[in-house]
Amino acid sequence: MKCIVISYSAFCNTNELDNDMDFIKKLFNNYIDKGFIVNQIKHQNIKINDNGSKVISSNRPQLINNEENEIINIMPERIDYFKILSNDDSLKIKEGLKIEKTYNRINILGEILDLIGKKASRLALNIDYDGNDKAIELKINNNYYNNDKFNEFTSTIVNSETYEKEKYNISTQISCLKTLQEIQVANQKIKIKGYHIHNDINTNQLNSNVRFDKDNIYKIFMFMIDKNNELLRGYDSVDE
Repeated sequence: MKCIVISYSAFCNTNELDNDMDFIKKLFNNYIDKGFIVNQIKHQNIKINDNGSKVISSNRPQLINNEENEIINIMPERIDYFKILSNDDSLKIKEGLKIEKTYNRINILGEILDLIGKKASRLALNIDYDGNDKAIELKINNNYYNNDKFNEFTSTIVNSETYEKEKYNISTQISCLKTLQEIQVANQKIKIKGYHIHNDINTNQLNSNVRFDKDNIYKIFMFMIDKNNELLRGYDSVDE
């Protein structure tokens, strides 16, 4: 099993950035030296009123680092960082999540929140792992899931944990893909086959208080990464 995609997300309202060229210039000045180019992506929103519905299009800011396969999308309700790992830098599960190069990208999310003058109400870590048909058995960590074994086509396990008064939802989905399939990541499609694991660790979405900023966002995401690594240590798989 190999890590193929990692994403960090911060949820906040950024509607005011629609078609905002001044903010585009700020992004360019702040991140051109960090390997990112500034782009704009089309976003469509359906507005409904008494007279019916209307599709409204707007341009949203985006940062792209083609050399590192990284994308940061600043959408109306969230900011997403994606890194797509190539075959060269994908990591086997037994090695844990040793992708420190993405850790400083957590700080970029905090910087963008600060640049907008906003705090986020929710944070989410999503990580995908892919393996071939030799990975015949997946064992879930006994600390979380009582050592249950899953032989179904798709199995989902949900748990929760509290750390420093913050509640976290932890979801693991395991699929056995008999044929080659595609998953959509940002603006790219990735082909996968065999066992596929998707770990989703996020703060409680029922808590809408805006409380995450550049001063605490790194600590929260590192806790999530530690939880992900604990889950990985419970998986038994055959190396590719």
